[in-house]
Amino acid sequence: MVCSRFVVPGTLAIGSNVGQVPAFFNALKTLQGATLWLAQAPTGASVVVQVQTATSPPTLLFTLTITSGNTMVQASGAQISGAR
Repeated sequence: MVCSRFVVPGTLAIGSNVGQVPAFFNALKTLQGATLWLAQAPTGASVVVQVQTATSPPTLLFTLTITSGNTMVQASGAQISGAR
C-alpha cells in the first residue's frame, strides 16, 4: 500500500481557483481513497476541493466538500471507483 499525503500550509481564504496542490508520480498509480482534513472547521460556507488529472485539458475525477462546521470528508467508494 502506498500512502501519499499532501499538505497545504496557510490560512483558508474566500475565493475560487485560489490554490493547487500538484501531485506527480513517476509510475501509474491506482487511487484507493481520498480524505480531506482541515485544522479548523469553516464557518458560513463549505470548502470545495476538485480532484483532477494533470492532463491537458484537466479531467475532473471527483469533488470533495467539507461543509460548514466540519473538519473532514472522505471520498465515497463510488467516487474512487469512478476515478479509475
